[in-house]
Formats: sequence, structure tokens, C-alpha cells
Amino acid sequence: MIVVLSVLLVMGVKSYLSYKDTESRIIENLKVESEISLVSLQNNLGNLIESYAVNEYEKLIANEMVKKNVIGILVEDFNMGSLLNGAIYKTGSIRDSQWQLTNVGDNQQLAEKVFSNCFHKDKSEIYSKQGVQIGTFAICNTDQFIQEELDSLVINSLLEALLLSIIMIALLVFTIRYFLLIPIANIVDNISGSGKDGLPLKKLPIKGAIEVVSLSSGINRMLDTIRSSRDELNSEKKRFELAIHGTKF
Repeated sequence: MIVVLSVLLVMGVKSYLSYKDTESRIIENLKVESEISLVSLQNNLGNLIESYAVNEYEKLIANEMVKKNVIGILVEDFNMGSLLNGAIYKTGSIRDSQWQLTNVGDNQQLAEKVFSNCFHKDKSEIYSKQGVQIGTFAICNTDQFIQEELDSLVINSLLEALLLSIIMIALLVFTIRYFLLIPIANIVDNISGSGKDGLPLKKLPIKGAIEVVSLSSGINRMLDTIRSSRDELNSEKKRFELAIHGTKF
């Protein structure tokens, strides 16, 4: 039972550490990809906003939305806003519950919900060539696929841990039985086969694990000492009896 619990504990700790390490790597990759998208948009949106090329930068946004973790990109265009009615012109793309692309302007409520619940969000300001701020944009990333990947990892890790635990337990049980329990059982059998003097008739075999060999050797030395002491006592007893018998005559 202790062997089983020890193996399960070790495998459980290993699986947990593996899960946390994978989770950290996946999240870090998501942040790196988001940073790359941020830099790409930052380098291209300025010229397009200055040129009032809304259709062009909406295509640029659509290309970035292809990335699986990106759930929304929002652009605030100050130039187009001042041209229309003085308000900030907002455009961009979001994904709905069916993972279909939707324009931010077509569903403001969904857009607010998406951007208020981002797993990871990057935001940047956009400047003209003269250094004047002409807009902002934000990239929203979801953890939906991260969770799916981690859930799959948990299942695979549990199956792997279970399989390895069974193999390790079987090997440990076999090893303990073959190298420890069986030799100890042989020692018990040999000790049980005693003569009239109560001592084992045969010496214990010196084989098995180091601990068993040491135990067998120690018992054999002890038995040799007992036999030697007993022989000496018997000799002394006989001499004493002969001395007493001699005094009578």
C-alpha cells in the first residue's frame, strides 16, 4: 500500500508540474503572438488612417483575425471621426459565439462584452508622421483554445501517469518480492527447520539483496557463536562430571 501511494504521489506531482510548465509556455506564446500583431498593425495603420483608407485597414484587421487566439480588434480612428461628425470613428472585427467574424459597428453590445472580458489585451496609440496621435487600437485574445489544449493535456497526462504508475508499481512489487520477501521467507524456513538443540540444521544461504545477505551472514555468525559456546559448555560439563565421578572412587 505504501509503495502504491508513493508512486501515485510522485506521478501526481510530476503531472502537476508538467501542467503548470505547459500552461506557462502556452500563455507566453500567446503574448508573443499578440505582441507581433501589435507591432505589425502599429507599423501599417498610421499611413492608412492618414490616407482615410478605412477599407484597406479593415482588410488588414481581417488578416490578423485569422490567428486562432484573436477574438477581437478594435480601431479608433480620430481622422475619420473628425471628417464625419467630430466623434471618434470606431471599427474593427470581433468573433461571435459561433466564431463568425462580425464588424464592431454591427454589434456594439457584443463588442463591449468581448473587450471587457479579454484573457489578454494589447493596446497601442497610433501617430501620424508628424507625431500627432490619430487613433488607437486594441487586440483582444481569448483563452478558449488554451483551455481546450490544457484540458486535453490533463487527460493525456492522467492516462500517462496511470500507465507509468501501473508499470512502476508492478516493477517495485516484483523487485521487492524477488529480492527481499522471498529471501526472507527462505531464511524463516531455514530457521524453522531446527534440530534437538533448537538451532537450525543448515546454514542460511548467502544470496539475495545486500540487506538480505548481511542479515543471513549475521545470523550464521550468531549461530556459529552459539554452537561454539554450547560445545564449550558441553565439554566443561563432561569434565566436571568426570571430576565428580573420580572423587567418588
